[in-house]
Amino acid sequence: MPAASLPPPSDCVVRELIERRARETPDRTFVLFEDGASWTYGELRGRVAGWAAGLQRVGVRQGDYVLSWQPNGPQPC
Repeated sequence: MPAASLPPPSDCVVRELIERRARETPDRTFVLFEDGASWTYGELRGRVAGWAAGLQRVGVRQGDYVLSWQPNGPQPC
């Protein structure tokens, strides 16, 4: 039986997927919300970077576990 091959990180690691899609198609719609609001891949990358920076400011580091309970939708918390 041949060894199973793993897909490249750019196809299965969320951070890498967001970065690649934002770089290749920044204006393509990533999500369309029920109220009609939408985010592009470029907007998603910016939001993720902002959330990451906020977590870093309060001491969260790569490898830490974080629990987050957020409402479903585009509204900021």
